[in-house]
Amino acid sequence: MLIGIFYCSHTEPDSVLGEIVRSQQVKSKIPQVNLVSMIDVLMSVLTFFVIMSMNMTGGVVPNVTLPELDTEGTSSAAVTPPGPPPPELAVGLDAAGQIILDGNVIDFATLEPEMTTFLATEPEGVVKVKADRDLKYQDIDSLLVQLAEVGGDRVLLVIQK
Repeated sequence: MLIGIFYCSHTEPDSVLGEIVRSQQVKSKIPQVNLVSMIDVLMSVLTFFVIMSMNMTGGVVPNVTLPELDTEGTSSAAVTPPGPPPPELAVGLDAAGQIILDGNVIDFATLEPEMTTFLATEPEGVVKVKADRDLKYQDIDSLLVQLAEVGGDRVLLVIQK
């Protein structure tokens, strides 16, 4: 298809026609993007990451059988253990990092014998630590470590939503 031929006195008509043909060939060599192939590759990559993310979540530990929960006659809400709740010793930690027991500010040296007596008299008892929201976790953790040395696994950190 010829759009137009211009005749110049210093060139021959064949060379002008050759220039037009060459310019059309250059235009036809512009790369084209094949969208179908690109979409196929993107879908394959997306599928790979979906499968990998599904495999990485779940945290299944091999060769461990978890106990079954008998949910007959219960709702889908959290199941509470039967019987009365265990006795508790409430220990507070205020925003200044002071230990509070029964509304009084005390130090750890005073808390330790109180806690030992409570745990000895109440074999099912637990020590619940209630800390102020504004405290850094490092401050809470240092108290939990000290309490765990006295009470072992009967020391709990209370978290409220």
